[in-house]
Amino acid sequence: MNKTVFFVLIALASIAGQGCERELNTDDAFQAADAISKGESIDILEFENTVGLAPAGSEELGDVEPMDGDNTRISVTCGGPGNINCCSDDADCIYMSRWGSDTNYGTNETNDAVRTLARVMFLINTSEMDRHIEVRIKRGTYTSDFINWKKYHNTYQIRFMPSDYKWGGWGSFEGRPKFYGNGLNEYWFYLDGGNGGDSNLRFYYLEVRNYAKGGLGFAGLGPWESNANNYVYGMYFKNIGGIASTYRFGYAGVALTHSHRNTIENNHFINIINDKPDEEGLIHAVYMNNARSNLIQSNNIVDVSGDAIRVRNDSNWNIIQRNTITRSGSHGHYGDWYNDPPPGVVCTNVDHTGSQECPSWENWFRYNTLGCGYDGQPLPHFHFYHERYCVPTGCPDYFWVWKRLETASNTDACP
Repeated sequence: MNKTVFFVLIALASIAGQGCERELNTDDAFQAADAISKGESIDILEFENTVGLAPAGSEELGDVEPMDGDNTRISVTCGGPGNINCCSDDADCIYMSRWGSDTNYGTNETNDAVRTLARVMFLINTSEMDRHIEVRIKRGTYTSDFINWKKYHNTYQIRFMPSDYKWGGWGSFEGRPKFYGNGLNEYWFYLDGGNGGDSNLRFYYLEVRNYAKGGLGFAGLGPWESNANNYVYGMYFKNIGGIASTYRFGYAGVALTHSHRNTIENNHFINIINDKPDEEGLIHAVYMNNARSNLIQSNNIVDVSGDAIRVRNDSNWNIIQRNTITRSGSHGHYGDWYNDPPPGVVCTNVDHTGSQECPSWENWFRYNTLGCGYDGQPLPHFHFYHERYCVPTGCPDYFWVWKRLETASNTDACP
C-alpha cells in the first residue's frame, strides 16, 4: 500500500476513535496523516477554525434551526460543481466575493459577484424583496469592510452565510469567510434602526476580527422604533475592542439596544478586550441595553475584560444559559448596571439629573459553566452595580411580583 494512503487511513481511524462525527475532507486527512507519520498526537480542535472539524458532542455539529419555522429542512440547490452558486429554494441570492466588483449585480459566484456589504445593501434596497434573501459570501479574507445597515423586512429574512453552506451545521461547508477590521473604530455590522417589528436578519458561520467598537450591533432608535427577531449562529468574534486599536475602546462582541427576541447561539467570543485599565470593564461578549426576551445560549466565551454578559436599563426576560465562560469578567460573569443613581451612590431613591434609567427584571442565568475572572481569580456568578433592592424614583417597582434575576445550576470551573 502507498505510504501516504496508509497514513491517511490511520489518520481517519484515529480521528474516528476520538469521536469525530463527520467525514474529513482530503486536506483534513493529509494534515492528520502527516502528524501521525511524525509521531505527533492529533488535536481535533486544531482544525476547527480552518476546515470545520469538531469533536463528538460539539454544538457545532448540530443542524441550524429550520428557517421556515417548522420541522422541515430547507433545501438548497447548487448550480455547479464544488457547491458553486448554492441558494436555498425559498430565497433569492446575492453572491459576494473578495475577487468580485461593486459594478456587478451578484447574480452568480463565478463572474458577477459583488465585493462589499455596501453594494449588497444597495442591491437589496433597489429590489422588491418579496422573498427571503441570502447573501452568499465566498470563503476568503475581507479587510476593513463594515456597514451601518439600514435594510430589513418585517416578514422576509436577510441571511448572511458562507457561499457553499447547505444547512448541515458545522462541516457542511469548507470554512468561514473572514472579515478583518484592521483596528477600525466601527462595528463590523450595525443594524441602525427599526419600526417596532421584526427585522429578521440572520448570520451564520462568519469570522469577525479586529474591530475596535464591536462585532455585531442591533440598535433600534427607541421603544417604538425597536428591532427584533434576529439570529446569530456559529459566528467567531475575536480581538474586538481596544485590543484591536491603540487609541480606542470597544463595547461588545454583540450589542443589543432596543432590540428584542433575538437568539445569540453557538458562537465563539475570543479576546473581547479593552486593554487600558480604566476601560477594561466597558466591554462585554453580549451587551443588552433596553433589550428584552433575548436568548443567549451555548456560546463559548474566552478572555473578556469586562463582565461577559451585561444588562442595562430595563432589559427584562432575557435567558442566558448553557454558555461556557472562561477568564472573563471584572465584577461578575453577569453584570447588571443602569445609569441611576449617580456613580458612587449606592441607592438614594430620589430624583436625579440626567437620563432616567431603571433596573432590569426577570432575567435567567442558568446551566452555565463559569471559569475564573479576567484576572484569573474567582469571580461571583453575578454582580449588581447598584443595590439589588433599590428602585429609583421614576422607575416601576415590580418586586411584589418579579425578581431581578433567577439563577440555577451554574457550574464553577475556576480552580
